[in-house]
Amino acid sequence: MKIEIKSYIESYIKKSTNKRQRLKKAAAVGSDEIVSRIEDFSADPSVKNLVILTRGLTTSGVFISRSFLRYLTSHIDFSKTETSKLSEADLSILELVSKKLPIDSFKASPKEIFSAIFRERVINHDNPNHHSSLKLTPAPFKTTLVLVSGVLNEIFSNAAFERGAQHLSQNLGIHYICPKVDGTKSVEFNSNLLKEQLTDYTNENPEEKLWLLGFSKGGVDCLHFLADNPDLANEKIVGLSTIASPILGANHLNHKFLKIINSLHNYSENQIYKFFEKQTDLLFKEFQESLSQEQQKLWFADNHQLLPKLNFYTSLAMESNWKESHFWMILTKAFFQNEKLNDGVVVAENALFPSYFDSHNFGIMKGHHLIGTRSSTYNQEALLEAHVIYLQYIDKLT
Repeated sequence: MKIEIKSYIESYIKKSTNKRQRLKKAAAVGSDEIVSRIEDFSADPSVKNLVILTRGLTTSGVFISRSFLRYLTSHIDFSKTETSKLSEADLSILELVSKKLPIDSFKASPKEIFSAIFRERVINHDNPNHHSSLKLTPAPFKTTLVLVSGVLNEIFSNAAFERGAQHLSQNLGIHYICPKVDGTKSVEFNSNLLKEQLTDYTNENPEEKLWLLGFSKGGVDCLHFLADNPDLANEKIVGLSTIASPILGANHLNHKFLKIINSLHNYSENQIYKFFEKQTDLLFKEFQESLSQEQQKLWFADNHQLLPKLNFYTSLAMESNWKESHFWMILTKAFFQNEKLNDGVVVAENALFPSYFDSHNFGIMKGHHLIGTRSSTYNQEALLEAHVIYLQYIDKLT
């Protein structure tokens, strides 16, 4: 009985402490961001800076308010934190991983190894009594994590999974950068943006290697960048990890509503059409073509052999039920109804490298398409830690 009470008390204190730390961080980061945006607008009160200011106030406000609400809730939540338990197979895998011994005798797949590591990392973050056999030490390697975001990430103040990257930076010394890409432009456009920025970065930091982490369309942009720039990739890129990326395209673009919208492209010779397209890609024609399942699946089949032989390629897909999703993902699921497993935006099977491509397939995990946002409750820290541990275990991140 005493042991059970002690366990409940420790769980309560752990939850409250974690939420308080999150709130302090959110308040500090959010406040600094708001002040910075106000100063920028005061120095140059343009429409562009007004939009940036409004976005900053909104995203930072959401970040702080959600963190505050979770902190308040933790004070009245006396339930014991339920964390998933590790199976015997998980424990066997983790023992071998911790000792850096081969897993050939178990014939465990990359998916099984990564899943065991991720489950252990989540428990390590949630359970104060957990004693981990997986030790994370400051990175001895000079590898910089490159966060490449996806569609419409411009509405957020941070790159996808930047909160998790900040955790790696603070605890493992892994530096990260966030090159600018345009979530509504074609893969060719963003491929060129990546080339310019990563070339400049590697010229200024010649001793560093780059690890690309592409989220959503960012993963597709990275693939086209790698195929377009093999020399730069072979010299400076150690690997590519994708999360919820439509590697084989997105079939949402076949939705009948979008087909009606896209029928306007039949009038591309019309002077009115040309006028608006000259001003802006109003109907996102190039963007849609870049992500269409027909075009991207064919592109990958035709070009996968042209991709540089990096240390590693990894892929991870997400899936969630509508009731488990973020509010915006619930709306997306309602609009783009799909019988196949999906995360609200990307069909899970399209987010994994095909079997004919040499890669590490981490499988399909629970999570909606917005788990990478700063205010998400998803354990980004554990997810990125699992990537590092797996890649170090197979000696691909050294």
